[in-house]
Amino acid sequence: MSDAQQEFELWAGVSGAQLGTVIVSVVGLAYLLWLAWLAVAQWRSWSDGEVSFLDMTWIVIRATVVVVAILWILQ
Repeated sequence: MSDAQQEFELWAGVSGAQLGTVIVSVVGLAYLLWLAWLAVAQWRSWSDGEVSFLDMTWIVIRATVVVVAILWILQ
């Protein structure tokens, strides 16, 4: 371990790996929240008759594929 890493751990109180895990977790949570918001917004649009059921389903499926791909990359 280099002197810079030791100094970082001393002053930050966490290791670089732990900090990286926290950052990836926050990003992953943000994507999951975005997916939930998108699903609710599409459901509201469908229930108001603004979009068809097929459009709502297709948009949510595409967003789910994007989130799964991003979470796979983040792991």
